[in-house]
Amino acid sequence: MNFGSAYETLKAADKLFYFGIFSFLFGIIFGLLLDFGSSFLWLFLLLSLALFLLNRKFLLYSLLLSSFVLGAVRADFSLERDFFLEKSVGRSVSVSGRIVAEPSFSENSSRLIFRPEGTKEKIIIITERTNFFRFGQKISAEGKLSKPENFLSGGKREFDYVNYLSKDDIFYEIIFPKIKILEEPGFSVRGTLFSLKNLLISKINRVIASPASEYAGGLIFGVKESLGSSLEEAFRRTGLIHVVVLSGYNITIVAEFIIKTFSRFSSSLGPFIGIISIALFVIMTGASATIVRAGIMALLVILSRLISRKYPINRALFLAALLMVAQNPKILMYDPSFELSFLATLGLIHLSPIVYQKLGFITDKFEMRTFLASTLSTQIFVLPVLLNKVGEFSVIAPITNILVLPFIPLSMLFGFLTSILGIFSTTLSFVPGTLAYILLSYQLKVVEVFASISFASIKISSFPFFAVLIFYLGIGFIFLKLRRTNPPQSSSL
Repeated sequence: MNFGSAYETLKAADKLFYFGIFSFLFGIIFGLLLDFGSSFLWLFLLLSLALFLLNRKFLLYSLLLSSFVLGAVRADFSLERDFFLEKSVGRSVSVSGRIVAEPSFSENSSRLIFRPEGTKEKIIIITERTNFFRFGQKISAEGKLSKPENFLSGGKREFDYVNYLSKDDIFYEIIFPKIKILEEPGFSVRGTLFSLKNLLISKINRVIASPASEYAGGLIFGVKESLGSSLEEAFRRTGLIHVVVLSGYNITIVAEFIIKTFSRFSSSLGPFIGIISIALFVIMTGASATIVRAGIMALLVILSRLISRKYPINRALFLAALLMVAQNPKILMYDPSFELSFLATLGLIHLSPIVYQKLGFITDKFEMRTFLASTLSTQIFVLPVLLNKVGEFSVIAPITNILVLPFIPLSMLFGFLTSILGIFSTTLSFVPGTLAYILLSYQLKVVEVFASISFASIKISSFPFFAVLIFYLGIGFIFLKLRRTNPPQSSSL
């Protein structure tokens, strides 16, 4: 058997795999930005096939062009709308339909995602803060129909709120309408999960005092709305907002802690329990599309820790991203959480082992070196996108992450035990609730102290897209140089 020939064949197949994915993704971007219509795109697909039939030497170019066109066609289909309510914009309307997502809350209002009957397009309803509304309810709403508008973020950067909502087929809003509940929801798996989550949060609130209880809700269940705007801004300034936003990163942290804990008893039990914990965590938090994507990213990071070869995991990561984008093309351009989760996962898989070795002078007691390597790796990989979309990054994030992250798994464990035991008895939940309160209060104090530092975060007025590309090219060049000069060995990561 000619191993050299087999290796070259696999190497060529690997290049074709990545070139094909990138061609499809560029086609998605092309289709979202330039609406040529599906007929024009199908013509390009026929041209790519004709190119191959004319000369088979052009097979690679034909395949890449076909992949590009398929991406553009998929994006074109995702832009189709029925414009059912378009003529009613600016007028008072009366519509009935279902609440199709779990209601969310700010300090003074409730936010409902509502789909009227007869259309797939959705409406955001802003109303008084109340616990009357639930996922799956049929309601009627009467008020002025309007379109959402972009706004300036904290970094004085315009946030593309219109397209961000459009990825979920949300195109309209009604502010403080008259609402009537027409029908209570029937049984559904998602509705049951949401009810269970709210029950567990209520048990935490009964035992743990505010604001630690709100922090626990964000930490365990991703309910960051309960933090309040000032505390949320403090988490952002200190580079810890990822802790209270369910992402592939913080799900990975929890799963890794579980793996290491159970691996002390059995090397095969740890990974199994860790993977199961990710599935349960996703289900417990409602299994929304964003959380499912984060769970997949976390699972890929865990798998990369369990095998020495990174390339199969890398292919799996890009394939997972491809499938997610194929299912909803708009997330590629308009969903920052998807972009940041993907980049953070890429950093955790590839860069953190290298950084871990470079930080050999730091002890790994209490996982300090592990957490610092993970934090620096993810910060490096997400920094260009953060600067482009938000215009702000935390200078002190490495310090605050070292001070906070080692206590996150135990905080989540005690908080979760508090909620579970609280179902049976408030007395039973008192001990884990007290331990959770102590840990959570310490973390909140770290956030408070470091957020008060004037230079905690830096705001950039402009960071154009071409700068993002240059930044990632630079990261790629440095990464490849490090891999060649000092290939990473297996670590405790």
